Amino acid sequence: MMRIAVAGAVVWLGLLGLVSGARADEEKLTLKDVPRAVLDAVKEKFPGAELTGAAKETEDGNTTYEVALKEKGKNVDVALTAEGKVVEIEREVAAGDLPKAVASAIEAKYAKATVKKAEEISNSTAGRSPGATRSSWRRLRRKMSK
Repeated sequence: MMRIAVAGAVVWLGLLGLVSGARADEEKLTLKDVPRAVLDAVKEKFPGAELTGAAKETEDGNTTYEVALKEKGKNVDVALTAEGKVVEIEREVAAGDLPKAVASAIEAKYAKATVKKAEEISNSTAGRSPGATRSSWRRLRRKMSK
C-alpha cells in the first residue's frame, strides 16, 4: 500500500488541465547542452529509458536541469543539480491508479473536473532545501488554475 508522506519522500498530486511547454523560468535545452554529470546520473538511474528533452531552470538563485524521458511507456521528468544529484522525480500516473485518499480529495474539491493527468512527485530528502517542496506546490497551483 502506498503512503502519502507530508514532508517529503513521495507526494501524489492529481493535476488538471496541464499545458505543455516551458514555464517562464525555464530555458529549453538540447540534450547535447546538458552537463555530462546530469546525463550520466539519469542514464544510471533509468537504464534503458529514452531521453526526450531537457530544460534548465533557475529559481531563487538555484539552477536545476530537468530531463524528460520515457520509461516503460510512461513520462518521467527528473530534476538534477549540475553535479548530477537528483532533486526531484515526476512520474506519470494513470488517473485510475491514484490512491483512494487522493482521488477522494480531488473529487471533493473539484467535483465537476476530470483528471487528465496525474504525477507522482518524489523529492530528495538528503540536503533538500525547503524551497523544493514550496516549488512543487507553486507549480501544482499554477497547473490547477489553468
